[in-house]
Amino acid sequence: VWVNAGSKLTYDHSFGIKTRSVFLTGEAYFEVAKDKAHPFIVHTSLMDIRAVGTAFNVRSYANEKSAEATLLEGSVEVEFKRKTGEKIILKPMEKVIVKNAGGESAEIKENDLPEIAVVKVRYDSLAAVPTTQETQWMQDKLVFKQVKFGIIIKELEQHYNTRIIVRDSSLLNRRLSGVFQNETLAEVLETFKLAAGLKYKTEDSVVIIFK
Repeated sequence: VWVNAGSKLTYDHSFGIKTRSVFLTGEAYFEVAKDKAHPFIVHTSLMDIRAVGTAFNVRSYANEKSAEATLLEGSVEVEFKRKTGEKIILKPMEKVIVKNAGGESAEIKENDLPEIAVVKVRYDSLAAVPTTQETQWMQDKLVFKQVKFGIIIKELEQHYNTRIIVRDSSLLNRRLSGVFQNETLAEVLETFKLAAGLKYKTEDSVVIIFK
């Protein structure tokens, strides 16, 4: 298992007795050995993902608008906490997205996000190592394609373990793009400074962004 920044993965004394159950807050990538007698289950606040022998990524941050599970290899069964008894089976290169009603501020809310959606994912053909957008964080890579700046800020806070304050709320809905790998936070902000005309400063380890 690879665990992303700002994430927590726990398990208790029952691990391996009947199931291999873990509890995730945040994001992690799993490669699971086959053991039909002891299915591997990832519990999150919105869904449980059950696997036997599989490679998959799970993202479930409490403050984000949605949670998601992306299957790269094998098969997983996803059960939803808010819809008792409802399950789906993901096929390789599919992603399930579950709406988190209280996960984001009104300034960046996506009203058209469905409760549950399954979409196809693709490998990045230009990457040096075959990867999907959902797993690029494992290479210390940040990829934004027309993403609202308010969502980008949350990603930067988690990735760089810092606090960022946006003084002008009109910036939150600006959609920006960029690909960053191994850059410092200052280098990322300099790019957005040129692209969006914003300004920033640091006070007591807190980054403040303004027009």
